[in-house]
Amino acid sequence: MWTALLAIAIATKPCPEAPCTGASCAALADYIAKGTITKVKRHPQGEPVFKDFAEFTLVVTSCEKGTCPREIDYRVGWCTNARTLPADPKGIFIFYGKKSDGAAQYLDFISG
Repeated sequence: MWTALLAIAIATKPCPEAPCTGASCAALADYIAKGTITKVKRHPQGEPVFKDFAEFTLVVTSCEKGTCPREIDYRVGWCTNARTLPADPKGIFIFYGKKSDGAAQYLDFISG
């Protein structure tokens, strides 16, 4: 069993270091959206990943930089959108987003 886990760990490509964390992402973000998290669909993964690849919607209450739609659908990823949701995602959150041609991307988010 340990041999299989070691093989998976070695085969997993490491993610590049995050370009920023928290409020330091403001300068790199294309948009800064503030709002509440809704429509959470959890996708927890066990060994060897131990990560929740949740899908969720940010209902934007204010846009502090750039242009923001009323709602933004996100999905936690391995390297992109790497920060996972808190166990209880209630309250206001600030998302530091990047424009992309595909799925919505965030550099990071903080409780606001």
